Amino acid sequence: MQATGRRSLAAFLCLILGITLVAVPTSTRAQEQEPSPVRLQVSAGYDGTYRVSHWFPVNVTVSNDGPDIQGVIEWHFPGMRDNVTFKRVVDLPRGAQKRLVLNAFAKDFARAGEVRLVVDETIIVEERVRLVPIEIEQYVIGVVSGDSALLSSLASMKFNNRTSTTVTHLSPELLPEEAMALAGIDALFIHDITTTNLTPAQRAALELWISLGGQLVVSGGANAERTVPGLADLLPVTVEGLTADVTLASLGKMVPRERETLPTSATVSRVELQPDAQEVDDAGLIVTRSQGAGQVIFSRFDLNILRAWTGEPTLWARVIESSMSFEPGTLYRWRDDNLVQEVVQFPGLELPSFGILVLFILFYVVIIGPLNFLMLRRMRRSELAWITVPAIVLLFVGGTYGVGTLIRGNRPRVVQVAIVQGFENTTHAQATEFIGLFSPRRDTYTLTLTPDALVSQERLGWDNSAYASVVWTDGGTELRDLLVDVSSLRTAIAEHDVDVPFQVSSNLQRQQGEVRGEVQNLGSEPLPDAMIVYGSTQQRLGTLAPGAGHEVVLERNRGNFPGFSNSDDDEAMFNRRRILSILDEPDQFGRFGPNAPMGGLDDNGIYLLSWHEQPLSTVQIDGTAAPQDGLTLYVIRLNG
Repeated sequence: MQATGRRSLAAFLCLILGITLVAVPTSTRAQEQEPSPVRLQVSAGYDGTYRVSHWFPVNVTVSNDGPDIQGVIEWHFPGMRDNVTFKRVVDLPRGAQKRLVLNAFAKDFARAGEVRLVVDETIIVEERVRLVPIEIEQYVIGVVSGDSALLSSLASMKFNNRTSTTVTHLSPELLPEEAMALAGIDALFIHDITTTNLTPAQRAALELWISLGGQLVVSGGANAERTVPGLADLLPVTVEGLTADVTLASLGKMVPRERETLPTSATVSRVELQPDAQEVDDAGLIVTRSQGAGQVIFSRFDLNILRAWTGEPTLWARVIESSMSFEPGTLYRWRDDNLVQEVVQFPGLELPSFGILVLFILFYVVIIGPLNFLMLRRMRRSELAWITVPAIVLLFVGGTYGVGTLIRGNRPRVVQVAIVQGFENTTHAQATEFIGLFSPRRDTYTLTLTPDALVSQERLGWDNSAYASVVWTDGGTELRDLLVDVSSLRTAIAEHDVDVPFQVSSNLQRQQGEVRGEVQNLGSEPLPDAMIVYGSTQQRLGTLAPGAGHEVVLERNRGNFPGFSNSDDDEAMFNRRRILSILDEPDQFGRFGPNAPMGGLDDNGIYLLSWHEQPLSTVQIDGTAAPQDGLTLYVIRLNG
């Protein structure tokens, strides 16, 4: 009877266990299969590619079919220790669909990225995308076209200062709206797209990218009616219609070894050249015009007609340039460094000299030892040493703390060095702000910077968690949870477009190794401490008043730039001599690598430099205004 009862109990327990094993996974699977009301669509980089240490766009389309959500869209590189998380705050009411853009960069060769929606520290949905990293030494060509195979042959192009060439295809709606997010591309070909559909921000970013050194090639021919209207003011020609059966023999002269496979004729755009335009070939089928450090190229023929020609890569290698690009933030970002650390002369950051430390110790030893003993012996009260010694120690500790407080202060403060790259007769420019946050104590802060600034930061130690999060909000760009050690300077780099508060015009001519002419300040603001720089030569102008002009006479290679003496520089907050020296050092700015072009100012460029003793933008600490010292250097590239 007992055996029967035990068997019944065992059978009952087995039944319960079986039901549990079946029911729990079923319930779990049901939960896992329940679709999320939030959906993500992600497109990262330039058709999934990106250049290491350069900014690239991450386009996210998020839709919500569930209840209202307030959360954060995050982008990070899974499994990569030495990279930052980028975030954007988002409101998603029921039924909403929004397209957001985050800009990111990777210091290493990350081959995957991940976007997730986080609400109250809970991941609601996430999406992983594959990435293809591009080495810095490669030449990168972007093609904006409905033809996904167009110009693929250019991957065989060779430049003496580049290891190889990469061709990537982009969708026009995904073109970045920040010039720095385009900096990972060297040359951009535009074909068969309606350029009037570009947003004003995309158009402005494209124009600034060209001025900074980009190469823009616009297709003419049968597709000119779509490609030209939105970019007409940038082109070196005025397009007036089409002409049929025009010979392409002049292109064959540029690549004589491949002329046999060249199409004989094509329908091309009929054009009138702008005054500063130049024809590349004998027949003027390719026309170019310089703009800042870059150039705009117009092909009067449709880019598609050369796709079967074996000479296509050689032709374009002779037309587009592989020159250095002035990118102040790129190298510092790559090597975890910051310009402000090299030039700031902040008393709170300086350690006492060895001599002062020795004198302090000797003074302390003399007072607490012989002097204290002699005083008590003279008073015949040696037993008071139990009181005087601790008192002297406390006095020295308190005095040291007080002196340290006077030097460092008791509040965090911001120091900033900004370099603004501008161009003659324009007010739109690119700013790179090198920002330092000094704290008299170890603490964590939130910095609020210019809205939509592209912000990178120096790593603190070897722990990736020491990176602050970059969060874009409606109120500005925030660096959250930025840890600063005691009496230390934690740095960041902010890159963004700005409007220059003045305008410069010139009529400079180069003749027999000299530059002569006049430069004029057309704005309402004076240009203090102005100078003209050409190669290794400088001419100081002093303060250029509004409306005033100044004669320019520069002999090339005089060797007086950047070497100059200013006795006040040693006492100033920022060392201007060091900043100019860094501008002239070939490995400080621009792209880098064993074969890549490097450098700061272009040796063939003519620049106006002007110093402004004020920060370029306001930085808030924990939501409030903070003490701030700043210096802004305007670098205006002149025509000539």
